[in-house]
Amino acid sequence: METREALEEHRKTVLDFMSRDAAICAKREGRVVGALLFSREPAVLCFLAVDDACRRQHIGERMVACMRTFLDPAKEVTVTTYREGVPEGVAARAFYKRLGFAEGRLTEEFGSPVQEFIWKP
Repeated sequence: METREALEEHRKTVLDFMSRDAAICAKREGRVVGALLFSREPAVLCFLAVDDACRRQHIGERMVACMRTFLDPAKEVTVTTYREGVPEGVAARAFYKRLGFAEGRLTEEFGSPVQEFIWKP
């Protein structure tokens, strides 16, 4: 979040997801170290972040597993992330593939090129 306005907009988004029971957070020693926002219909993982200092500790994996308990197990789940070749997306793409998501269509989101990943039951 580069600006105060962007941070406030993100705060409103998180509160909206929380009001719909579509938000998951991971806490350690009273501090939020991970957050996940999702949509039930269609089943979409909308946002996932883990504190840099807490990565590679399976926090994201556990939040995704928790999210799945709220979704119809017979339906696929989608997520979008950076396209192949974008350095910022290497870790995210590997993470989703490790969880069983497969590469899907190329598209754009918020004016940026992204790729959809799909988890099929």
